[in-house]
Amino acid sequence: MDYELRVDGERCIASGICVNDLPEAFEFDDDDISVPIDGGRRASEAELRRIVGTCPSGAISVVDRLE
Repeated sequence: MDYELRVDGERCIASGICVNDLPEAFEFDDDDISVPIDGGRRASEAELRRIVGTCPSGAISVVDRLE
């Protein structure tokens, strides 16, 4: 599957769960909002889908690039 990791910056509450649990896929920007690194390509799809469920604000999504 060709997927893309997305973070809704308006919903992100900067809890840091994603950055701490999957630092190869997430980092904080200058405003402490989580942003994907390289579209999430450094993590497996299973890891990304797991982290979606841990985001307390629901700001993270993994979408098919064909959508």
